[in-house]
Amino acid sequence: MFMHKSKKGFTIVELVIVIAVIAILAAVLIPTFSNLVKKANQSADIQAARQMNTVLAAEGAVEKNNIFEVYEALAANGMTAKDYRPLTTDHYFFWDDVADRIVYTDKNYQVLFPTDFEKDAKANWISLNAKIPTTKPASYTSGNTSVSVATAEELAYVIEEIKDGKANDTLAITINGDLDMKGANLTLHSGNGEFADTISITGGTLKNVTTIDASRTGTGGEGNDGIYAVSGVFGNVTSGTVTISGVTFENIHVKNTHASGAGILLSGVVGGSVVIENVTIKNSTVIAHRNVGALVGYASDAGKNSIKLVGTITLDNVQVQTVGGRSGLLIGNLNDIALDVTGLTKIVLKNGSSYTMYKCEQNTGTSPAGKALGLQNDKALWSWCYDKNGKEDYNTDKYFYEGAYATNGTVKSTAFDSVTIEK
Repeated sequence: MFMHKSKKGFTIVELVIVIAVIAILAAVLIPTFSNLVKKANQSADIQAARQMNTVLAAEGAVEKNNIFEVYEALAANGMTAKDYRPLTTDHYFFWDDVADRIVYTDKNYQVLFPTDFEKDAKANWISLNAKIPTTKPASYTSGNTSVSVATAEELAYVIEEIKDGKANDTLAITINGDLDMKGANLTLHSGNGEFADTISITGGTLKNVTTIDASRTGTGGEGNDGIYAVSGVFGNVTSGTVTISGVTFENIHVKNTHASGAGILLSGVVGGSVVIENVTIKNSTVIAHRNVGALVGYASDAGKNSIKLVGTITLDNVQVQTVGGRSGLLIGNLNDIALDVTGLTKIVLKNGSSYTMYKCEQNTGTSPAGKALGLQNDKALWSWCYDKNGKEDYNTDKYFYEGAYATNGTVKSTAFDSVTIEK
């Protein structure tokens, strides 16, 4: 008879001991590994900040007027937008506009690099990430019809609620004090660049907003594919009502040289209505292909929308620049729009506020009605652009680089003839 040996397995006690040992090792090693990864990411972030500062320092005394000139300086040295995102979660790169240096901070904006950095009280910090944290306002709920915000983080929270369709379709936002967005993208729209809610923004100062992304793609009026809707505050108002009253906008910078429909306040009004009352825009820039204006990029479709300007509209060191034309200092394209200026007291233009071409070979020319590019006779705010041969040139490629074309062929400018322009 053969005797069979039974195989001995692990007892429950032994299995428990093994699992406990593995758990202890994991508890010891995982945090260590996580810390090593975090330190490696921080080291890479600091090196990136050091490289960017080397580029900016190499330019010496070249003064940068806005974040876009920083982007261009970095891009010229092989550093594209994807390089601006820190590897470490909840950390940020900021450009300090006084020191002209990149600083690397934690989520509380404490400077980790350069270690000897001291912020000037007059400096603005502009995020290269175009994002800041969000904080829910204490009194806010999704059913509210009004909300008061006292910090940039609170406003960022409300904006996200609106974009996600969680906020009330009718919402009055009151800004208390100065809100520093630190270069974050603010643009309000609810899908495909469109905005259909009833929103008002009143009081206070909103500053340091940067927008480079257009919100919509599609087919243009001339049958070309293109990209549209880039702005500092609102996208295309399609069926909603927007009221902006008593707000100062400072250091708002918008740029996308491929986009049509760009404004510091609104990209466009197509079917909705807008009221802009006693608004000041300071030290701000909008640069786009065409349909570009400080207040509104473009407005079209007669009888379906209106723009109402009330009180005093002030532009203080505001630059409106177009690659392709059909733009103006206040409103880029007024295409049979119902424009109400009966309550407009005056337009104040200060410190070189102007409308110019942006890095293209086209001349300023004149429109078929004999109107000059930009502020026409100090009254009209609508324009055309021509190619370098003085001929209308459009439909060159899908991004409309080479000129502008007005479908109705007329210049709508008489509404401003009775308005005081103070320079």
